This record gives sequence, structure tokens and C-alpha cells, in this order.
Amino acid sequence: MGVGVDPTMNKKKSLLQKIDGLIRCARAPVFLHHFGPKTYTSWQHLKAWLLKEKLRCSWQDFIDDYAAEYLDKVPDRSTLIKFVKRIPFWLKNKLAACAAGSEPGKYAAIDSTGLSRNSASEHYIKRI
Repeated sequence: MGVGVDPTMNKKKSLLQKIDGLIRCARAPVFLHHFGPKTYTSWQHLKAWLLKEKLRCSWQDFIDDYAAEYLDKVPDRSTLIKFVKRIPFWLKNKLAACAAGSEPGKYAAIDSTGLSRNSASEHYIKRI
């Protein structure tokens, strides 16, 4: 161990590790349907979709610029677009719930601009 390195400190997770954990947490099925031959699993499609959303780019930009860096096998653009259209609502909700976390907030404040945890007004901070 180097000097000044804490042995209990964990390495940061990579983006792919976080996305894989999110898909596992949502308990996404390996295949969304049982018909026909399949080239890619729904996990591969979900990983591509979540990466695209994280990188905030179009499908074409994702495939041209980022897909080869993050994915082993890259599905076609139209395949990914059709898959995202067919993702069940319950799976999108589970992914959102896993991404948001299940811990409720301890403190909240309401002012004229809305609900805030980070920048509550001084008026409400005194009264809480």
C-alpha cells in the first residue's frame, strides 16, 4: 500500500458498472418476448439506451461516437429505436425507482418557488 492510501476506500464505479447494477436492481428480464431468433438480449438494449440517455446525444451520434467504446456488440440504430418503443411501462418505472433510490428525504422546505431540500429559504429554515 502506498503512503496516505486508505485501505478501506473503494474505487469509484465505472459508468457501465452503475448501469449494470441498475438493470440488475430493476430485475429486467433477459428477453422481453419469447418469439423468434434473438441476436441481442434486452440487457444489451437497455444498456445502450441508458448510456445514450446519460451521454445526452442522439441515436446516430451514440452509435457513431460512443457505442464502440462502451459496448462489445453494437445493435443497429433502428433496432434500438424499436426496442425503446416496446419497453414495458413497469420496467421503465422500476428503472426510475432504482435510479432514484428508496431512501426518503429527512428534511424538506416549501417556499413560493416550490419544494426544495438544498436551497430552502431562510424564512422556513428558522421555523423548521
